[in-house]
Formats: sequence, C-alpha cells, structure tokens
Amino acid sequence: MSWTESELPLGDLPLARGGVLRDARIAYRVHGEVQDRRAILLPHMYSGSMDSMAGFLAPDGPIDPDACAVVTPAMLGAGASTSPSNADPSQRGAAFPPLATADDVAAQKAVLDHLGVVSLPLVVGFSMGAQQALRFAVTYPEMVERLVLIAGTARTTPYGRIVARSLGEAITGAPGWRVDDDALEGRHRHARLMSVLGATHEAFLPHRIAEAGVADHESFIREIFEADYGSQDANDLLCQIERWYDADVADGGDLAEALARVTCRTDVIALAGDRLFPPEEVVEQARLLPDVEVHVVGSAWGHYAMGGFDSADIAAVHRVIADALA
Repeated sequence: MSWTESELPLGDLPLARGGVLRDARIAYRVHGEVQDRRAILLPHMYSGSMDSMAGFLAPDGPIDPDACAVVTPAMLGAGASTSPSNADPSQRGAAFPPLATADDVAAQKAVLDHLGVVSLPLVVGFSMGAQQALRFAVTYPEMVERLVLIAGTARTTPYGRIVARSLGEAITGAPGWRVDDDALEGRHRHARLMSVLGATHEAFLPHRIAEAGVADHESFIREIFEADYGSQDANDLLCQIERWYDADVADGGDLAEALARVTCRTDVIALAGDRLFPPEEVVEQARLLPDVEVHVVGSAWGHYAMGGFDSADIAAVHRVIADALA
C-alpha cells in the first residue's frame, strides 16, 4: 500500500493552556489518494507513532486506503512532530510548554485543511488516540460521520490521573534524572509499571508468556516493554503523560453537555481487564454520547489486547471497525 509522509509547518501555534509552541510542525502520512475531499483519520496512542496505525489498514486490517484515503497524524510531543526532543532550542527538554489534546486537534485540523479534506467518513483512535478522536468529533462534529473509540475516556478519571502520575513519577524518581537527561533507569521503571498495568495478571502465566513469543517473565518485560519505552525520549513521554493526566473534552465543564455535541454514530470498545482505562470507566462515560453502541472485548492482555498477542482480540476490534465502514 502506497503512502506519502510530509510535514506541515504551523508557525507559532497558540496553545490551549496558554503561550505558544514556537515554529511548530506536524508530521503526517497519507495512505492512498484524497478524493472528493474525504479521508479517514487515525490519530495514534501514547508512546506510539504513525507506524502504530498500520495494523488497522488493509490487507491485515479493515480499512482500505484504496477505497478512501487515510490520514495518520503524528501526535505533538511524541517525537516526530514538534516535541521536547526536537523543539526550538528555547523550548527543548524541560522548557517545553504544556500541551492539551485540543492542541493535537488544532494541528490535525490544519493538516486536513491543507489536504482539502472536509468530510471524515470515519475517525478511529485507541487509548490517547481515542481521546484525540473524541475531541475532534466534539470540536468539529460537522466533519465526522462515524467514530470508533478504543479504550479511551472523554475525561481522565481520578483513577486515571493516579495511573498517569505514577507513570511520570517512575521516570522522574529514578537516579540521574535531570543530571544527563537520559533517565534510562526511569524509562525502564516506567516500562515495568506499564507491563503490570497494561496487561492482566493472567498475562504473566506461562502459556500467555508463550503467546507473547518470549522465554519467561523477565524476557517479557525486557524484550517487549523495556525495549519499547527505553528507546524513547524521557521528556517526550512526560509531555504525553501530562496531556493524558489533564484530558477532558469538556475542559472542566459539563461532560454530558460536551459529549452531546457529537452528532455521529459512535462505537466505543472497552478492553476487558484493562487497568490503564478500566472498562467500567470507559463504559460509564460512553453512555453520555447521544448515539452509541458499547462493545467489551479482550482477553488476558487488557490494554495490550491491541498488541496482537491474541489474534481473537484484534479480530473482534477489526469487526467493529468493519461494521462501522459498512
């Protein structure tokens, strides 16, 4: 499947929480060709990238870019678009300004405007990508025709804030933090915490470890979690965690009123056993959407059901997306 990768300059981007992001830019990919000013939007998750969304696309996934172009934007602060690791020198590292999900949506809207896209037959997001997708539908309801949200909440709950804060403290509480700005031990602590929050206790049983394709529990953590998070910039991770902590489509106002702005049909997928976005919290907030169907899927892998360890988990999610496209 052909795709092109580009970068759109945004200038000095005004931020929802005040100030500006200097010389901002957003990276994005377009799979297929935009026709009739329509495209599908796939924002990515925490610590993810544009590559992370490839599994949703044909031939392995339910979305065919030959039928409708697909735009995958890179989240601000995640390393490809303007982030603490690559920002203007005056805002690099710890000097990077705090972002909100609304800033991601503003950057994504700029990309769609640049491409001439005015209608979105489908917007799909997972985890923090779901927060972005929902924020987009709240902000631009006239553009979004169908919405699929996987394991994300409209407003980060008190429990979710504890999770986000704990992940951040795992990084900043490690020896050497702010000494050489490497924080490898902190990123590994963060990875180990993600391994127990992202998956259920059952995922650590021998037959489940075998499903993950590794030899034992230590290999599971080292080869899957530490290898992933340990390779990422610590300040980039913290930038995303802060946005996760404060995510709220109502900006502190009435949540039901904010969600009532969504005019399209929405499918919400909660992942069984998820301890990052518990299904009970996902479902409770989903019920506030005007036209919604809720699905609970998943196995022992919790939030990491989207990691492909159990093919049945992925198949269940893909069926929901395929039905939304039908």
